[in-house]
Amino acid sequence: MYNNNLSFLNLDFLKIKILLKRNIYHFLNKSKFLFNNYFGKYKYTYGCDWFYKSEINQKAKFLLGHKNKKNFDILEIGSFEGLSTTYFIDNFLSKSDGQITIVDPFLLYPEKLIPGTLLNQVQIRNFFFNISKSSYPEKVQYLGLTSDEFFEVNNKKYNFIYIDGMHTKKQMTKDLISSWDSLLIDGVVWMDDYLVDHGRLKKTLDKTIESLKGKHKVIHRGYQIAIKKLA
Repeated sequence: MYNNNLSFLNLDFLKIKILLKRNIYHFLNKSKFLFNNYFGKYKYTYGCDWFYKSEINQKAKFLLGHKNKKNFDILEIGSFEGLSTTYFIDNFLSKSDGQITIVDPFLLYPEKLIPGTLLNQVQIRNFFFNISKSSYPEKVQYLGLTSDEFFEVNNKKYNFIYIDGMHTKKQMTKDLISSWDSLLIDGVVWMDDYLVDHGRLKKTLDKTIESLKGKHKVIHRGYQIAIKKLA
């Protein structure tokens, strides 16, 4: 009789243990979902977290000094999954009448059009999902163009331009020059991958920076580089 009662107690304890584990698991997953959905970077979806490790993510707010400026227009060349875009929206456009223009055809090498160069559907879906979850999706203008196509018709000037497009010597140089021509006085051009492939493009980019029209100042130099237009 004692053994039978003990067996029932053990069985009840096992049921309670299983039920408790299930509820804890459900609670943790629900909490994780809510946390990811509403707080900071965790509300965004991504396959690669390159942006969160980048210098611009760590230093832009300090170096730009334009947080929540009333008129602050941003141009972004290349966005990938939209993490940089959402960072700019959440941190610089909350009290601004400006907007962010994103230029990205979702092609890695559009001049070649070889298989595998189109970003996969998950990455593209992440981009549009992340924009929709940002603080001000209505301040986003997305253009599915190459940067060359965009600059051919653009006549607008921007306060801040972030370049993270094609990583070839020719295109990075063209994007830098075209971006500089589209930049307002006191504006900043910030370029990713300044030291890509162990600095193979650094010499070329340095020469391009030296040749830029007007006065300028390099306000950040690392793996990325940021140049302020003084006059």
